[in-house]
Amino acid sequence: MRRSLVALTVLLLAGGCASAAGGARTSGRSDLIVEEQIRSRGFTSAYDVVETLRGNWLRTRGVDSFSTPSEIQVYVDNVRLGGIHMLRQIAPMTVTYIQWFNPIDASARWGLGHGAGAIYVSTSTQR
Repeated sequence: MRRSLVALTVLLLAGGCASAAGGARTSGRSDLIVEEQIRSRGFTSAYDVVETLRGNWLRTRGVDSFSTPSEIQVYVDNVRLGGIHMLRQIAPMTVTYIQWFNPIDASARWGLGHGAGAIYVSTSTQR
Protein backbone atom coordinates (compact mmCIF):
# COMPACT_ATOMS: atom_id res chain seq x y z
CA MET A 1 0.00 0.00 0.00
CA ARG A 2 2.76 2.40 0.98
CA ARG A 3 4.78 1.62 -2.17
CA SER A 4 1.70 2.31 -4.27
CA LEU A 5 1.20 5.65 -2.57
CA VAL A 6 4.85 6.59 -3.05
CA ALA A 7 4.74 5.50 -6.71
CA LEU A 8 1.57 7.50 -7.29
CA THR A 9 3.12 10.58 -5.67
CA VAL A 10 6.23 10.26 -7.84
CA LEU A 11 4.11 9.93 -10.99
CA LEU A 12 2.01 12.96 -10.09
CA LEU A 13 5.09 15.04 -9.36
CA ALA A 14 6.76 13.92 -12.59
CA GLY A 15 3.64 14.77 -14.58
CA GLY A 16 3.48 18.22 -12.98
CA CYS A 17 7.13 18.84 -13.79
CA ALA A 18 6.62 17.70 -17.38
CA SER A 19 3.71 20.07 -17.92
CA ALA A 20 5.65 22.90 -16.29
CA ALA A 21 8.57 22.20 -18.61
CA GLY A 22 6.22 22.35 -21.59
CA GLY A 23 4.95 25.73 -20.45
CA ALA A 24 8.51 26.94 -19.97
CA ARG A 25 9.09 26.68 -23.71
CA THR A 26 6.56 29.42 -24.30
CA SER A 27 6.75 31.64 -21.25
CA GLY A 28 9.70 30.58 -19.11
CA ARG A 29 11.96 33.38 -20.36
CA SER A 30 11.25 36.83 -19.03
CA ASP A 31 12.95 38.42 -22.05
CA LEU A 32 10.76 36.72 -24.66
CA ILE A 33 7.14 36.72 -25.82
CA VAL A 34 6.38 33.95 -28.30
CA GLU A 35 3.78 33.55 -31.03
CA GLU A 36 1.61 31.23 -28.95
CA GLN A 37 1.24 33.89 -26.24
CA ILE A 38 0.45 36.58 -28.80
CA ARG A 39 -2.21 34.52 -30.61
CA SER A 40 -3.93 33.45 -27.39
CA ARG A 41 -5.58 36.87 -26.94
CA GLY A 42 -7.19 39.52 -29.10
CA PHE A 43 -4.39 42.09 -29.12
CA THR A 44 -4.71 45.07 -31.47
CA SER A 45 -1.02 45.98 -31.70
CA ALA A 46 2.43 44.83 -30.62
CA TYR A 47 2.31 47.61 -28.03
CA ASP A 48 -0.76 45.98 -26.44
CA VAL A 49 1.07 42.64 -26.39
CA VAL A 50 4.08 44.07 -24.58
CA GLU A 51 2.02 46.28 -22.27
CA THR A 52 -0.14 43.33 -21.18
CA LEU A 53 2.45 40.55 -20.98
CA ARG A 54 5.67 42.43 -20.08
CA GLY A 55 4.70 45.98 -19.11
CA ASN A 56 8.05 46.53 -17.38
CA TRP A 57 9.76 46.51 -20.80
CA LEU A 58 8.09 49.85 -21.57
CA ARG A 59 9.63 51.66 -18.59
CA THR A 60 13.12 53.11 -18.70
CA ARG A 61 15.37 52.24 -15.79
CA GLY A 62 16.80 55.54 -14.59
CA VAL A 63 18.19 58.55 -16.36
CA ASP A 64 21.43 58.10 -18.29
CA SER A 65 21.62 61.77 -19.36
CA PHE A 66 19.72 64.82 -18.15
CA SER A 67 20.12 66.72 -21.43
CA THR A 68 19.29 63.88 -23.84
CA PRO A 69 17.95 60.83 -21.99
CA SER A 70 17.89 57.55 -23.89
CA GLU A 71 14.65 55.96 -24.91
CA ILE A 72 13.89 52.31 -25.54
CA GLN A 73 14.48 51.53 -29.20
CA VAL A 74 12.25 49.28 -31.29
CA TYR A 75 13.58 47.02 -34.04
CA VAL A 76 11.54 44.99 -36.49
CA ASP A 77 13.50 42.31 -38.31
CA ASN A 78 16.75 44.21 -37.56
CA VAL A 79 15.44 47.55 -38.87
CA ARG A 80 15.41 50.34 -36.30
CA LEU A 81 11.98 51.98 -36.19
CA GLY A 82 12.36 54.39 -33.26
CA GLY A 83 10.80 54.57 -29.80
CA ILE A 84 8.19 52.38 -28.15
CA HIS A 85 5.33 54.31 -29.78
CA MET A 86 6.28 52.47 -33.00
CA LEU A 87 5.00 49.23 -31.46
CA ARG A 88 1.48 50.61 -31.99
CA GLN A 89 2.06 50.36 -35.77
CA ILE A 90 2.80 46.63 -35.73
CA ALA A 91 -0.06 44.18 -36.27
CA PRO A 92 0.20 41.31 -33.76
CA MET A 93 -0.84 38.71 -36.34
CA THR A 94 2.44 39.30 -38.19
CA VAL A 95 4.61 38.84 -35.08
CA THR A 96 6.56 35.63 -34.55
CA TYR A 97 8.20 36.72 -31.30
CA ILE A 98 9.14 39.82 -29.32
CA GLN A 99 12.35 40.00 -27.32
CA TRP A 100 13.70 42.46 -24.75
CA PHE A 101 17.38 43.45 -24.86
CA ASN A 102 18.90 45.20 -21.85
CA PRO A 103 21.11 48.25 -22.58
CA ILE A 104 24.37 46.27 -22.60
CA ASP A 105 23.07 43.51 -24.88
CA ALA A 106 21.35 46.01 -27.18
CA SER A 107 24.54 48.08 -27.48
CA ALA A 108 26.57 44.95 -28.21
CA ARG A 109 24.15 43.95 -30.98
CA TRP A 110 23.32 47.32 -32.59
CA GLY A 111 25.97 49.74 -31.31
CA LEU A 112 25.81 52.82 -29.12
CA GLY A 113 22.58 54.66 -28.39
CA HIS A 114 20.75 51.95 -26.48
CA GLY A 115 21.09 53.24 -22.92
CA ALA A 116 17.46 52.33 -22.19
CA GLY A 117 17.50 48.95 -23.96
CA ALA A 118 15.66 47.70 -27.02
CA ILE A 119 12.62 45.69 -28.02
CA TYR A 120 13.12 43.40 -31.00
CA VAL A 121 10.12 42.20 -33.02
CA SER A 122 10.47 39.30 -35.43
CA THR A 123 7.70 39.04 -37.99
CA SER A 124 6.41 36.25 -40.17
CA THR A 125 7.71 38.09 -43.23
CA GLN A 126 11.20 36.86 -42.25
CA ARG A 127 10.26 33.20 -42.71
